Amino acid sequence: MKGDVNANLNVQRARLLAIATIRDFLGVIALHICDPVPKSDGYRQAQAAIQNCFTDTLWQTQKITEIDDVDYGDIDLRLEGAASFYFDRGDSEAFAERRARLR
Repeated sequence: MKGDVNANLNVQRARLLAIATIRDFLGVIALHICDPVPKSDGYRQAQAAIQNCFTDTLWQTQKITEIDDVDYGDIDLRLEGAASFYFDRGDSEAFAERRARLR
């Protein structure tokens, strides 16, 4: 099966959460989208995209404005991966356990 899987994420008011919490959340999403083993180009690109979105958010929240507005930081992130990896994960042990608990 060929194709891509994309995730567009927007975390509003991100500065109200610990950065480790957000990093872990985005990292887990990346694990579901991109093949992490071996450290594939897609996974490395996803990790770089996560770091870039943190930098962009920090930059935007620190900009100087005439109005004394508080910017709590919105994170926008797009991750891309191969559809074949995504669909193959459906047969994994972790997903089988999850499906069993939901029944």
